[in-house]
Amino acid sequence: MSWEKVKVSAFADVVGGGTPSTKEPAYWNGEVPWITPKDLSNYQFRYIDKGERNISKLGLEKSAAKLLPANTVLLTTRAPIGYVAIAAVPLCTNQGFKNLICDPKKALPEFVYYLLKNYREVLISYATGATFPELSAEKLKNIELPLPPLKIQEKIASILSCYDDLIENNIRRIKILEEMVQNLYQEWFIKFRFPGHEKVKMVKSELGMIPEGWEVKKVSDIAEIFRGKSYKSSDIANDNEGLPFLNLKCIERDGGFRYDGIKWFKGKYQDTHTAVAGDIVMAVTDMTQERLIVARAARVPKTSYEKYIFSMDLVKIVPAKDVRREYLYSVFRFSSFPDIVKQLANGANVLHLNPEHIANFKMLYAPIEIQNKYSDICRDIFNECDILAMKNDNLSRTRDLLLPKLISGDLNVENLDTDVGGIS
Repeated sequence: MSWEKVKVSAFADVVGGGTPSTKEPAYWNGEVPWITPKDLSNYQFRYIDKGERNISKLGLEKSAAKLLPANTVLLTTRAPIGYVAIAAVPLCTNQGFKNLICDPKKALPEFVYYLLKNYREVLISYATGATFPELSAEKLKNIELPLPPLKIQEKIASILSCYDDLIENNIRRIKILEEMVQNLYQEWFIKFRFPGHEKVKMVKSELGMIPEGWEVKKVSDIAEIFRGKSYKSSDIANDNEGLPFLNLKCIERDGGFRYDGIKWFKGKYQDTHTAVAGDIVMAVTDMTQERLIVARAARVPKTSYEKYIFSMDLVKIVPAKDVRREYLYSVFRFSSFPDIVKQLANGANVLHLNPEHIANFKMLYAPIEIQNKYSDICRDIFNECDILAMKNDNLSRTRDLLLPKLISGDLNVENLDTDVGGIS
């Protein structure tokens, strides 16, 4: 079954955005959520209620920004095109968006959300501009997309939302678990309230006061750093062909691992270019000047893959036998390390970090007994994170297989009971 194609303007009003003058402090830091394309970069949820910055009611009045009602579908139309979210509350966007206020008699916002995600490449094909392609409001209004009856839209959105509900819940659970690790690290290694701390006196060190028996060491004293694989475009394979390839897109902003960044590699490599579950990888390149990726670490998670190749934009950091991986990873994630070392990256357009700066960083080295106790706790937490992440990977793959078939009508849901609570 295929649906009738209709112009976007037939089921939604298209509304742009704007930016108040940054020279007027009174326009900023108010109560109006203001969303930019950057806020949707790596955003993992359907609904959004705030961005990095707010504007004031005066800033809203004095700019091209428009207050959009809840359930407006937000679509980035330049730099880049095709990020999609749904407004959870009344909010506004900058000029990088064309936003769809759906006619409730014709289109369901959640269906339109999935519709736009499915037709992202079509949207991109209508963009114009050499340096920064942009999809204009007029062109967006005239793009024809398949639109089934509302009842069918509801069923399709319900099916796909069941997957996203589970994915988003797992993301929240992972975040809570990671915060547990971070809080434990800060309690033991920043505030020095580790088990038995009452019996240990504090002594002076080059890093300040530290517990007696603890040491200050360079990363190079306790770990070895391996550079990643330099590669050509011909080395990159189709999905699920060759070996999984860890690259810059596998590093979350501010650290952590991104499953959806994995590519596939079919070229030659050396053993030093391989990584396995539990290994620590770190970005030494950053495509942005905000320094949100460089010097950020990620822990290679347990998946169905036994071995990975990692790119030249990353390094692998292997701790010595008397250093626990969970402890060293936490130093890279939760200490002052990233904020200090990221400043040492340089480059006009692309930032590069010399691995020597990682090696020369002076860190606190806790006694192995403390590391063991800490790592035993963290290991169980990380294993739970891996299990949840693998579930999300499977859920995402299934959802993405269903998406085009449901949107196109290839899967007929007209007589389908959409109670799909058994998905897990």
